[in-house]
Amino acid sequence: MILHILSQTMYTQDMYMLINTCFDGSDHEFATGHARKKDAWAPIGLNRREGWAKVINPKNLPKYLSVIDKCDAIVMHGLFNFKHFVFISRKKEWLNKTCWVIWGGDIYCHTKESKRIGVKFTEYLKQKYAPDIGYIATLVDKDLPLAKEWYHVRGKCFSLSYPVPLQRPGVMERLMEKGSAKGKDKKTLKILLGNSATETNCHMEALELMTDFAKEDLILHLPLAYGFKNFEEYREQVITKAVEIFGRDKVVPVTESMDGEAYSNFISDMDVAVFFNNRQQAMGNIAIALASGVKLYLRDDTTMWENYEQRGFELENAFDIQKETFDEFRTYSCDKKKKNMGLIQKYTDISLISDKWRCLFDAMEGAADEK
Repeated sequence: MILHILSQTMYTQDMYMLINTCFDGSDHEFATGHARKKDAWAPIGLNRREGWAKVINPKNLPKYLSVIDKCDAIVMHGLFNFKHFVFISRKKEWLNKTCWVIWGGDIYCHTKESKRIGVKFTEYLKQKYAPDIGYIATLVDKDLPLAKEWYHVRGKCFSLSYPVPLQRPGVMERLMEKGSAKGKDKKTLKILLGNSATETNCHMEALELMTDFAKEDLILHLPLAYGFKNFEEYREQVITKAVEIFGRDKVVPVTESMDGEAYSNFISDMDVAVFFNNRQQAMGNIAIALASGVKLYLRDDTTMWENYEQRGFELENAFDIQKETFDEFRTYSCDKKKKNMGLIQKYTDISLISDKWRCLFDAMEGAADEK
């Protein structure tokens, strides 16, 4: 049995569905975020059926530790806090059967000072125990050398991709249809900036790059529904800055969470998306934007840029925004759009994604059988 440790994100429900539709769900269990409802423990957004993966409550510590001990393998989907890793790091054999799926923020925090005790303790645990983790997986190949340099990881390496709402029945087709129809008229330009209320979005710098467009016919949408602990202060700073530059009528802060399909529809309504993130981040958002025919700006000094460039995507360099006229900024050539939409359809094919996970699961279960 494989234990998945996965917090509640936009990937959770789709990852759970991938396991149960492409694999034998009874061979997997999930430890994930939960909510209290009428004082009863209940998983969020995971509609279980008979034979599907169990969802366990990590707050039941004796049972949780028993599962960690007895399972064949552990997949940690991101390593952002010590709450789970502190238990897994107790025994070397538990570390050896663990795969750390690097999400980006869990390694780039190495370069940032923090005063929070939890962050410091998590960093201490990673520095001390990461070399003993048996398997390492990345979403962007260029993150692996950084993990080796900063955390001295030496486990067997894999490249993975996550399912997103694009793979839900009918979603890709709807987004592609909307994307193909874009650009046929000159309407108010809808701009998406960033994916969350985290400082690695570099909202302030991105807003400065677009200052010359302040009087143009546009609406700026700011997804700010979540972030790291105490993100609300940063969220208000971003909103204030955006309003100062563009005016309140042109700024739409998005502060309420949406389910995956609603969020996909929201992104698909955009014309231009600017992700000025200074690290690997927002790749689910980017995939949805590309499928929807949204013109995409990324900064060219990130591992993400290299990842997409190597796969043949033709994206815009966000550092060039301040050099462009508004017409240049809003114009997305039909050839580029068609090429990018075709490539994202290829790279988000559910068979390709499941094959990558199958390689990891086979290796981990094979190692368990040899013991």
